Amino acid sequence: MTIPFVIDNQQHTMSGVLNELLQQHRGHALDVATAYFNAGGWQLLRDGLAGLGNFRLLLGDEPEVGSDLGLREIGAKPVKGLMRELAGENFNEQTLRLVEDLVAFLRQPHVQVRLYTKGFLHAKCYLFYSGGGFARFAPVAAIVGSSNFTRPGLQSNKELNLVHRANLSAQEIDPEQLRGLLENEDRKHLGQMSEAQRLVAANVPGVRAIAQLADWYERQWEEARDFKDELIDLLDASKFGRKAYTPYQVYMKAIFE
Repeated sequence: MTIPFVIDNQQHTMSGVLNELLQQHRGHALDVATAYFNAGGWQLLRDGLAGLGNFRLLLGDEPEVGSDLGLREIGAKPVKGLMRELAGENFNEQTLRLVEDLVAFLRQPHVQVRLYTKGFLHAKCYLFYSGGGFARFAPVAAIVGSSNFTRPGLQSNKELNLVHRANLSAQEIDPEQLRGLLENEDRKHLGQMSEAQRLVAANVPGVRAIAQLADWYERQWEEARDFKDELIDLLDASKFGRKAYTPYQVYMKAIFE
């Protein structure tokens, strides 16, 4: 698959492009910032995410209770940054296994989760690095746009995301590929350059954009607080989790309902 420059969930789905990039970056690092997150979005990428050397998830807001953490986006109604879904989801084995697998993924030492609380972080970005493990260096690809880390955001909503890559292929910057974008004289000049010169000239804007995005992410990450254990607790507190309730708590819940 050729990585597109624009992702709209019509010609190209965000989940498809991310899975392709994840296959190319096994053992490497990925940083994600998202306003909303749900297990359905994680499910779309679970196989590729399992192969990462390090994964950081920066959430834009905080859920209030375990039932607010969702699997299926309901409209666009946020519940402090995560989606309200588990409470309305019918109890079934498939969802139970999905939540269990998500909790197991989050418990891994190379997975980090933080919550940004200094205002509502509405940004969405996906940053891929060439480094592995906790060593982040040489960011090589970035996607910035409107897609949240949710199933609809990655697959079905009409979104718009722009891809930046640090390494373009020679075919992508061939003078004939740029017909209609450059004047004849510009294409002639481009054709006179060596392939190495064209690659350097074309890659510079992408490298600089990705570097600035990586700096932006690091600043937000440093200001955010750890949220991994709380996120796991919220999942466990849902009806699909493993948290045990006393008979009295079950009785009071039944009375309330």
